Amino acid sequence: MALYEFDKSGGIPRQILSTEKKVQRIMEIVEKIVEGTKTGPDWVRRAGNNFSKKMRDHARQEDLKSMVEYCSRLADGRAGKDVGEWLRNRGLPSVESEIDKIKRICED
Repeated sequence: MALYEFDKSGGIPRQILSTEKKVQRIMEIVEKIVEGTKTGPDWVRRAGNNFSKKMRDHARQEDLKSMVEYCSRLADGRAGKDVGEWLRNRGLPSVESEIDKIKRICED
C-alpha cells in the first residue's frame, strides 16, 4: 500500500517511502560508492569494505538515523577525506558527493 502526500513546493503528489524502501535506496548509493573503491589501492579498498560492513549492519536494523549520521561523519570528518578525494579525482561517487541524496531519502 502506497501512501501519498502533497509536495508543499508544487502540490505534486509524491510517494512517502517506507523505512525499508529508504534503506534499500541508501544501500544502492552505498554499493555505487563501494564499487568505485574496489579498483583502488589497498587502503581505499579496505575503507570501502569497512564502510560497506558498517552500513549493512545499520541496514539490517533499519536504523536510518545511524546510517545518515555515519555518512555525515565520513563526509565531514578527516577519516573519509582521503578516500573521497581519491574517488573524486577519478570521477567516481563518494560519500561527500552523495550525502545530500542520502539525507533527502531520509527526509522523504
